[in-house]
Amino acid sequence: MVFAQEKTHAKSNEITAIPELLKKLDLKDKIITIDAVGAQRNICEQIISGKGNYVISLKGNQKSLYEDVQSFLRNEQNHKFSNENNDKGHGRIEQRTAFTTHDIENLQKIHNWPGLRSIGKVVSKILKKGKETEETRYYISSLPLDAQKLNDIARKHWGIENQLHWRLDVIFNEDKSCIRNDNSAENMNIMRKWAMTVLIKAKKNRRSL
Repeated sequence: MVFAQEKTHAKSNEITAIPELLKKLDLKDKIITIDAVGAQRNICEQIISGKGNYVISLKGNQKSLYEDVQSFLRNEQNHKFSNENNDKGHGRIEQRTAFTTHDIENLQKIHNWPGLRSIGKVVSKILKKGKETEETRYYISSLPLDAQKLNDIARKHWGIENQLHWRLDVIFNEDKSCIRNDNSAENMNIMRKWAMTVLIKAKKNRRSL
């Protein structure tokens, strides 16, 4: 369900839009998940100030922190928790193995990252049509995450791609829409999301007679 959205202006980007979007949301006791673009000190501080928690992907846009987290988790002795999760469907088999640790005192002495309490990684192996691919994603969190929790949160975050963006593209043909004038594209986007929410709620509330 979409609770709010913020338009990214032509001369701006997601880094400036995310803080404005967070202002519209009740963050208290919520877990905020964001792609690596959200790994910004001010964004993490804003979430903590709103009494929420974050689980954010980490990539090269925070080069020093990313390299230190990557190096630390490369050593298996630093894996305090581990969890394996397997999925099968849509012609593919996926294995996701998560590792986390709370032992970040030395890391925090160097980076002093707002609210940081744990780091982790998820190694995803996908077998499809006889071909195996592997990807490792790194995370920072203000929660003392165990590996099972990280696996669950990461899966739900990436599930948005299928449950929201894929449906908007494939079912509502949003990417093929020719509506472009003024605010019409944004208005239609809101209407599509509203319609999708109604349909999902109707499906969940449906009872057999």
